[in-house]
Amino acid sequence: TGGTLPAVATAGVAVALYNLLFVEPRLTLAVSRVEDLVTLALLLFVGVVISRLAGLQRARERDATRREQEARALFGISREIVKAEHLADALDAVALRLVAEGGLDRIWIGLGPTPPSERVVAVAGAGDGNREERPDPSSTHHVLHRDTAEGAARWVRIHAPTARPRSPAATRGALFRVEISTGARAVGSLWGSRVSGSPSLEETRLLAAAADQIGAAIGRERLAAEAADAEVARRGDELKSALLDSASHDLRTPLATIRAAAGTIADPAVALADDERRAIARDIDAEAERLSRLVGDLLDMSRIQGGVLVPDIEIIPLESIVRPAVERLGHAAGQVSIELPEDLSEVRVDAALLDRIVANLLDNAVKFAGPAGAIRVRAAPALDGRIDLVVEDAGPGVPERDLARIFDRFARLGPGTASGRRGVGLGLSVVRGLTLAMGGEVTATASTLGGLAVTVRLNAHQGGGAEE
Repeated sequence: TGGTLPAVATAGVAVALYNLLFVEPRLTLAVSRVEDLVTLALLLFVGVVISRLAGLQRARERDATRREQEARALFGISREIVKAEHLADALDAVALRLVAEGGLDRIWIGLGPTPPSERVVAVAGAGDGNREERPDPSSTHHVLHRDTAEGAARWVRIHAPTARPRSPAATRGALFRVEISTGARAVGSLWGSRVSGSPSLEETRLLAAAADQIGAAIGRERLAAEAADAEVARRGDELKSALLDSASHDLRTPLATIRAAAGTIADPAVALADDERRAIARDIDAEAERLSRLVGDLLDMSRIQGGVLVPDIEIIPLESIVRPAVERLGHAAGQVSIELPEDLSEVRVDAALLDRIVANLLDNAVKFAGPAGAIRVRAAPALDGRIDLVVEDAGPGVPERDLARIFDRFARLGPGTASGRRGVGLGLSVVRGLTLAMGGEVTATASTLGGLAVTVRLNAHQGGGAEE
């Protein structure tokens, strides 16, 4: 239990007692026979060897116990850092573990490029309720100098350049600092204080490993932030490219048509019959409506992304939105079939937003189904008590692998529209945003008509009370 030296001393005392009690002449340390002397020598040799082995095993056991405690503490620190969503959420728990396992009375964790500019983000230990207290980097303290060999770290005393009052941290004992770095760049310090002595080798290793873990976590968070910024920039470039592409086609085409038609009407050299003049006016109106829809989609998407879209929920029958939207299709309304049960519950929606959703879905269906393709609008109760509004067409459809991306902004998937134009790719994205704003859900599947089916799940009114 006492180690090697006490064990060897015990073996010597045991041999002396054996000589005193059992070797002639008894009760003396004298030895009269050679064989007794050999016996005593063998007993002493065996006792010393066994004592030495027992002492070594005991030392190894203690070392293994210390290493186990060190490994457990380091594992706990790593686990706190890994499981936290943000590093700042884990630093208080890390500081508490270091106080318990690192042999220090108080721990501070400061982040900053230099010690004077560090901001204390975690405190633990005696009097940890005072979070305003911080170590004074200009006072005399010990800095951990780490060599390349394992366990070769040593504490180097740094003296204060000038005499000055001791900081509150220094009054509790010696102050110790371990630099926190990511690569070759310092990002903070792990500060600690203790009343007497320096941390042991195991405690020093734990403090150094904890500083390395914190530095690595800071590096990972910075890389993640840089990756997120790069992804945002990449997506922004993609959106800009898509918007420019749409401007070159879906904005310029109707503008060119309007200008050409208006120029034809305004040209005094062109004689137009009344029917021709009305047809040109209808073309201008249709292209202006197309522009209005596109600009409306862009504005809606801006409101959705900005989080300023607040729906005005009311209780309305679904038919009051669907039929007017179909009638606004004009000549294309004839290819739309409507299947709305008479006993269908009313829905809790924003009428203006739902009208926009249905108009976008119908416009998308007409573009892809073509002038002769069938379009169906139907509604039915869902299993969860809500109402499913389904708009489907007989167009070319969308490959199954692309269905998950069909609601992305500026996503233009599939083989294209019946007229060859692929559109801007905002309509279905706006549909999803408006639906989610009203507390609904939207999904896309293959239609039994052969094309695409978009299902908008809306909240149903269960009755039993007036809407306030």
